[in-house]
Amino acid sequence: MNGLPPLVMKAPRLLYFAAAIFFLWSFGLTIGEINISGGYSRLDGHVLRLGLLRGLYEAALEAVYIAAYGAILQILLAIWARGRAADPRGDEE
Repeated sequence: MNGLPPLVMKAPRLLYFAAAIFFLWSFGLTIGEINISGGYSRLDGHVLRLGLLRGLYEAALEAVYIAAYGAILQILLAIWARGRAADPRGDEE
């Protein structure tokens, strides 16, 4: 085996990018939902702030999980690369 596929080696960066996009999209949807529902009901400042904070919390929580998967994968790839470099046999199979 010569190595891992290029997509696997790029996966941590893709997961970090996905986490950022997910955070922005999720929080944007929360703002949109609050704006739509705010037009039909009389929401005061405290309720709006609570809704925004709740949306920010949920978006950040999911984004952190996705980024953590990327970090774990990056660590595992580094361990794999170090073990591969320390292998005296090379690519003999």
